[in-house]
Amino acid sequence: MSALDSRTDIRNDVLTPTGSNGALSAHLKVDQRHPFFFDHPLDHVPGLLLLEGAVQLAQTRAAGSKYVSRIEASFLKYALFGSPILLTATDTVTEGRSRYDVLIGQAGTLRARIQVEISDYRGAGGGDVAGDRAPVVPCAREAVNKVRPENVLIGVPTVTPDTATVRVRPPPPDSRMSDSAHLIHPLYLLEAFMQLQRYLNRLQSDGSRMRDILVGVGFRQLAPVADRTAPLTVRGPAGFAEAPQSRLIRSAEIDCEGQVLAQCEIRTARPGAARRTA
Repeated sequence: MSALDSRTDIRNDVLTPTGSNGALSAHLKVDQRHPFFFDHPLDHVPGLLLLEGAVQLAQTRAAGSKYVSRIEASFLKYALFGSPILLTATDTVTEGRSRYDVLIGQAGTLRARIQVEISDYRGAGGGDVAGDRAPVVPCAREAVNKVRPENVLIGVPTVTPDTATVRVRPPPPDSRMSDSAHLIHPLYLLEAFMQLQRYLNRLQSDGSRMRDILVGVGFRQLAPVADRTAPLTVRGPAGFAEAPQSRLIRSAEIDCEGQVLAQCEIRTARPGAARRTA
């Protein structure tokens, strides 16, 4: 890998190449001892690990100064433990960026579709501005469904009836999610957004359902973050918006002193909807 936001810690390598004649494919390593992806016991492979696998597969061909500019995922069925998970990708290269369409399959069934876009890095990156760099007091672990304190990536949110705002912690050196070559890793930013969503869920009587029936996420990075101490903030609505096919959407922006650096979105089924597991 030579992408500027690729992992450098071998313990974060989640792929095993298939060795099939140059095809862009790999099997997913599901290490339940990983301190971030398996911070707490789960009954299925977490969506964040599927995203990590798709990003790493795309980055295997990211030669030169590149960064992940977009991730779009649709989760179709749970990926389960006990049988191999195969990732295959096709790529479309245009001037300045490459798009990878990744299919994730298990036991002959498609589990997820994830699109990863990798773009040329043309500047110093977002966040290189003056601002409030006071320490961010971490949110309570149980409020964001984490066990390990180093895996809490946000401060204490401020929530009104209409809006939710929270500061992002500078990447803790003892968290595996902080690992990245030069730029803040895109999944660090996406996970910070997701932790705000989990916090909001705990404020709602039906909030526990969102994690169970998450059907998609979107992430668009307008400017990569080179400054690991940049004062980043997640801002968005506190409630869900209606979407087609009985879906609900909640979105947010990640900014640095008013400069929008990323846009994030989750899509979930309505509370009470069923989710197929196999």
